[in-house]
Amino acid sequence: MIDSNLILHKNPYIVSKVIDNDYLLIPIVEETMDMNNIFGISDVGAFIWDNIDGNTSINEIINKVISEYEIDEDIASLDVNEFIKDCFSQNLLNEVSVE
Repeated sequence: MIDSNLILHKNPYIVSKVIDNDYLLIPIVEETMDMNNIFGISDVGAFIWDNIDGNTSINEIINKVISEYEIDEDIASLDVNEFIKDCFSQNLLNEVSVE
């Protein structure tokens, strides 16, 4: 499990677009990742992505998912953690540095 107090920010070289009701994450520079990688995400993934703002903790995002989708905490936590792990593995997210 990822630390639920962690605050994340989006990779600035990733843009999100909705095309034909599909939510896509698209790299905008080659140095960030292979330009052939466009990531389609689910509605829940899009909701999580939209709530990652560099100020909101993972725990707060989990609570927002619980409210939005009316699911229990265990399922919301699993969904959010899985999405975040996938995003980290694709270099879509970074941790906010607290100094």
